[in-house]
Amino acid sequence: MSAAQRQVRAARAMFATAVAFWVVFVGGIVAGVAITQESAWWRPSISHFGSAHAKSALVFNAVQVLDGLILVLLAWFAYVALEALVGAEMLGTVGRVGIPAILVVQGLLLISLAVLPYDLGGRAVYVYHNVAGWLEALVPAGCVVLAPWLLPWLPRWFKVLSVLVAAVLFCAWFLFVIARVLAHGLSEVVAFTALAVWMLALFWILSAEVLESIERAATRRAAS
Repeated sequence: MSAAQRQVRAARAMFATAVAFWVVFVGGIVAGVAITQESAWWRPSISHFGSAHAKSALVFNAVQVLDGLILVLLAWFAYVALEALVGAEMLGTVGRVGIPAILVVQGLLLISLAVLPYDLGGRAVYVYHNVAGWLEALVPAGCVVLAPWLLPWLPRWFKVLSVLVAAVLFCAWFLFVIARVLAHGLSEVVAFTALAVWMLALFWILSAEVLESIERAATRRAAS
């Protein structure tokens, strides 16, 4: 199999894997709600479904581990596919390595949050869970803000979407942390929804750009 063929397959798998990540993620929350049967499940943090003493802990944490592995798989597809954008001079080597690296870190953080629930025991575990949870939130937020600047060739509509998503994330944080008028779980659902839209849009664009760059390269070779 040629490098171009591997990149085409990886580009197609990249977007499908991003979709699978969010489907599984939502499935974990739905399973947590169904198992605990809490009427006000949206008040505490979503992570309470995976707390050591929750009835949904085993299922919810297993889904989180699976989702973390899906992110690692997505990182591999991205690493293979994005080589085409390096060849097309749309992405540097740092970007090709950096995007998968961020996905791997996020995947490992998600797995660690599932393996080490905040109430497992001991202050060290509690502190780690909180720090990892904040990193899990801040890294994607930083990507939303920086992506339009680091990848200037992204379409204008995506840059507008990034601004809107950043605004939604800030409002969710402000209303929960500062104003204290938004429940913890509900603020997370709002943030997750905004991030899902942004992430799926990004990987749809990246997949399309990879396929187009490979097609342009093949056209140039055929014409020469």
